[in-house]
Amino acid sequence: MRRLLINAAIVVVILSAPIALFFMGWGLLQVYHQMGMIAFLGACVSYFIGSLGLASLVDKGQARQNPPPHDQ
Repeated sequence: MRRLLINAAIVVVILSAPIALFFMGWGLLQVYHQMGMIAFLGACVSYFIGSLGLASLVDKGQARQNPPPHDQ
């Protein structure tokens, strides 16, 4: 049962990623058309910083699950 839930979560993430990327790109184009280049670059930087923060959280979670072996 646990394996089934893990597989279902993986499928949901894989299916939702292209949809999320589409809407992110569409939103960036809307910002560019309505506010100009400076706002577009600001939105790109914001997405980049957000993705770095998300990657950091994932890395911390993996480090907690797999702690390094202690030296003796």
